[in-house]
Amino acid sequence: MYVLQMKRWLRLFLAMVLLITGAIPAGLFSSKAAAADEPLTVAQAIARNNDGLPGTVEGYVIGYFNNNSKNQLQTEAPFSGGSNFGLADTPGERDLSKIMSVQIPSDTSVRDIFGLNKNPELFGKKVRITNGTLASYLSLPGLKYIDSSSTTFQLIDETPVTKVANVTANPTSGAVPTGTRVALETTTVGATVYYKQNTDVDYLPYTVPITVNDATHIETYAAKEGIDNSDVTSFDYTIVDTALFPSLMQEKQVKIRPLPFKAL
Repeated sequence: MYVLQMKRWLRLFLAMVLLITGAIPAGLFSSKAAAADEPLTVAQAIARNNDGLPGTVEGYVIGYFNNNSKNQLQTEAPFSGGSNFGLADTPGERDLSKIMSVQIPSDTSVRDIFGLNKNPELFGKKVRITNGTLASYLSLPGLKYIDSSSTTFQLIDETPVTKVANVTANPTSGAVPTGTRVALETTTVGATVYYKQNTDVDYLPYTVPITVNDATHIETYAAKEGIDNSDVTSFDYTIVDTALFPSLMQEKQVKIRPLPFKAL
């Protein structure tokens, strides 16, 4: 009797566990996995205190630790090796308490690109190391390589934008049906598009597509504070005379006559 009662209680307990776990949104688990892919600053990674978990970190390459010693940070070329580099949130950082040591694998596909001895131009550039292990390396907070299918190195392009991208039109110049709406845009985020059409003297801020009802000439450019304006670009539109199409179709109609029946 006692054994049967215990089995009933066990079945009830297991049913409750399944009910509770089934009610937990799957997003609670997937969001934690996704968070591991979000880039950390070097300061945020150091604050993880070498927890041994995966992490993705972005920062600036600030030198090479010669002889794998944290006290021998080389900050000028030529660099003695390519097995590591220091990483910081600012390119001129020299305070060891704000620097991480990054392990570069002996894999030539990585070291030939990210080893400072072969790539001194990498010094001062921003990089992202995806899915490394946050663990002590060279007696500093570190980021260790796992394997080629897990950890990746990427150069972050920070080429400064000095000029707004030229405005494009959709549809572009050509013959269009009356009532066509022309949309103007630039790929530069935060830029404002200006335009004028036909005999207008002043440019107006572009807010809605321009409706073309007759032959139209559009001049346009884009501007953003702090960088140069785009070039002025022009687009020309003519109107397709849709009234011609029915008459053309009538002219091209082919009269089909029945063939005479011929007995075999």
